[in-house]
Amino acid sequence: MKKIFTFLTIGLLSTVVYADEKMSHSSQVNNNERGILHVKNKPYHHMEIINGYKVMLSSQSPIKRGINNLTVVILKNKKPIKDLDINIEFTSSDKILNATPLLKGNAYTIDVNFDTIGHWMYSLDFKTKNQDNIMKGNMNIL
Repeated sequence: MKKIFTFLTIGLLSTVVYADEKMSHSSQVNNNERGILHVKNKPYHHMEIINGYKVMLSSQSPIKRGINNLTVVILKNKKPIKDLDINIEFTSSDKILNATPLLKGNAYTIDVNFDTIGHWMYSLDFKTKNQDNIMKGNMNIL
């Protein structure tokens, strides 16, 4: 009986330690079914397929308070689409920032000044052949 109790106790402790590690990791990662990946102190990346277009919003460095350079890449059949009208709206609890990325090579770039820390949501809109396409996401500014 003592051996069974010891075995169950060790198994339970292992499960608790594993669950705690998973919870600790998930508090640092915002990764949902839409392809959003935001890890503390890591560059931002969000990828989503919208109406057959692969849409990616990313940064080269961690998102922080102040000016951040973001890149938007939109692909159709693995080829970059360069003739799009793109608008991104960033919103926090008390601010709204509208921005239009500029085309540079095969990607669109934008500088965004997040002047407050906290939770920001965004809506990236682009129009193709009379169809409105929207990618939504969020990020935490540290």
